[in-house]
Amino acid sequence: MRTAADFRPSLKPPGVLRLILAAPPAHGPDVLLSTLGNLQDVEPIGRASSESEVLKLYFSLAPDLVIVDLRLATEEPARLVGLLQRVAPGARVLALVPDHASTAGRAVRVFGATTVVSMAELLEHVERLGREHARVRHGAGTVSARGRGAPGSSQQNEAGHNHRDAQPLGGGQSE
Repeated sequence: MRTAADFRPSLKPPGVLRLILAAPPAHGPDVLLSTLGNLQDVEPIGRASSESEVLKLYFSLAPDLVIVDLRLATEEPARLVGLLQRVAPGARVLALVPDHASTAGRAVRVFGATTVVSMAELLEHVERLGREHARVRHGAGTVSARGRGAPGSSQQNEAGHNHRDAQPLGGGQSE
């Protein structure tokens, strides 16, 4: 199980879109996480494979975006999205769904996902968010970690609100 302790500080410049990936445990190399890390203006800062890990990383690292793969909780796929919105109103949550028209896809919208995408759309969408985030960061300065827009206001949120800089990684413990 990989958590924040497994990530090394990045050589990417400040202003990148910092994200946490919440997904089922990877068996072997984590291709999705590596691919996200190779995108310009994007830096994965944590990976969680349980709801409790997601919350722990969210509050300790204050990411700009949480990507929730709904396969993480197959019994109640939208539960984590709703939980994040309840304990962290305004959190930017991108829900990764098998199909937009699926029951899970509709449920995460109701529970407050900022954005809902399929796997085919994920990399292009995150790359666009990273570019927008960097552009806003370089042009408008920083925005407080708690200064996010209202839940569901995806255009304002995805325009690049920023959060405090990441704390150095390497000293955390996994659950």
